[in-house]
Amino acid sequence: MLIEKYSIGIGDRFGHQGAAQLQALICAKENGVSIVPVWNKSKREHTLIGSSPIDAREEADNAVKELGWKDSYYIDADHIGINTVGDFIGHCNFFTIDVQTLSVSILLKIILGGLLKGHQIIWEYLKYQE
Repeated sequence: MLIEKYSIGIGDRFGHQGAAQLQALICAKENGVSIVPVWNKSKREHTLIGSSPIDAREEADNAVKELGWKDSYYIDADHIGINTVGDFIGHCNFFTIDVQTLSVSILLKIILGGLLKGHQIIWEYLKYQE
């Protein structure tokens, strides 16, 4: 899967601004700039406010439905490691992995084992480059 050329991380800690933020991207598109939203929230943020990955998924899905968004959108498991990836698998389609928390053998197991097969994976230090 290739991510679109322009994307932006959106979503707020408390999950209340998804539609407002998506509306800004609709305005951008109406003015000729297509930007794909990536709702992102880390395990740390979820723990801090008592939310879970399903809450981020629901915020995104509700905003998309409410505003009739027809383009791609992603829900990012932000800054995950091997100990937190499991919480996000069923709810996210985009993964930002903090590679400094993983050993080479664990990275190989994730990649070769297909744990995230079919999902967008962004290594923290290899953000999209043209």
